[in-house]
Amino acid sequence: MPNIHHDPLVMEEIRNALNAGLQVITHTDAVSVPGWSGAGYIIFDADTGGGGGAFKIAGGGNGDGLH
Repeated sequence: MPNIHHDPLVMEEIRNALNAGLQVITHTDAVSVPGWSGAGYIIFDADTGGGGGAFKIAGGGNGDGLH
C-alpha cells in the first residue's frame, strides 16, 4: 500500500477490499492520456476465481469522446 498513489476514495476502496480478504491488482500511480487521468484496478476473490469481482475505473474526464 505505501507504493500506491491513487486518490483517497480509491485508496479507501482498495484498503477495504484487502481488509475483507480480497485481492487487488492496480498500478502504482495515476495513468494519464489526453482528456483523462485516473486509476484502473481489479478487485477479486482469489478463493472463488473472481466471484463477485469488479473491474474499476476512477478519475476525472474531459468529455466522453464518443459521438
